[in-house]
Amino acid sequence: MRSQTNAPVMVENLTQLALRYPRLISASAAVGVEASATMPLRTSAGQVIGALGVAWTRQLDFDDTQRAMLESVSGLCAQTIERTGLTDATKDLVSALTVELFPPIPSIDGVDIGARYRSSNDRLAFGGDWYDVVSLSPTRFLLVVGDVVGHGLSAAARMARVRIVLDTLAQQGTAVEEMLGAAERLLRHLGDGHLATLALVEVDLESNTVRHLSAGHPPLVLLTPEGMIERSVGGKRPPLGLGRTEPEPTTHPFGPGAALLAVADNDDDNAVVVNRRLRPAG
Repeated sequence: MRSQTNAPVMVENLTQLALRYPRLISASAAVGVEASATMPLRTSAGQVIGALGVAWTRQLDFDDTQRAMLESVSGLCAQTIERTGLTDATKDLVSALTVELFPPIPSIDGVDIGARYRSSNDRLAFGGDWYDVVSLSPTRFLLVVGDVVGHGLSAAARMARVRIVLDTLAQQGTAVEEMLGAAERLLRHLGDGHLATLALVEVDLESNTVRHLSAGHPPLVLLTPEGMIERSVGGKRPPLGLGRTEPEPTTHPFGPGAALLAVADNDDDNAVVVNRRLRPAG
């Protein structure tokens, strides 16, 4: 049963039911229902989004206390449904903006690149983790993984600025060993109070090498063609925003059959895998 005015509907006994809703008599009698209450579920804006139905197997005389209790319970149900809807909307927003923040990985002959990014569902907010793959030539590309300190939209905004600055420097041909110092100067000029750990990994398919530079970031994991696992801490310097030292990147073999794993943070939730094919596709 429902009210045409979105008001509560109280039926105290079968006599009232027969007078107001005669078509429900048979069904109510079959299950032993004699009294019922149907309460509208309203959002904080007053919109009715559903109804709560309660039934009794005895006659009732609804007094003010019972009516107040039903209104309280229906109000709590409506709040729960509304919050669930807001949670789903927030998840959809996070997913949609994440897609916009992370450009598609370019297709590069000779390698397979896969990335995993999972937003923090317990906070339903963005974090500062990111990854990027920048094609430098047909046989060279730069992999960047990092983590800007903080959570939420402000961290996501800082992350986007850092990513764009590094991407621009890479596209302009800035050497890996000079990139972090140049990025710090640009970010200071923008007035950005950034603090981020990150790794730069330059992959050269012609020389069969990777060059690795780390700014306070977790190690790079390398898998050799023979199946041996190695860890590279890279040329080490303080996180972006804390130091001006410019170490030389460490260089490692990366021939056909090798693979590498770079994580965006210590939780391994967000990571990029690069697999060097044994032979060109096709």
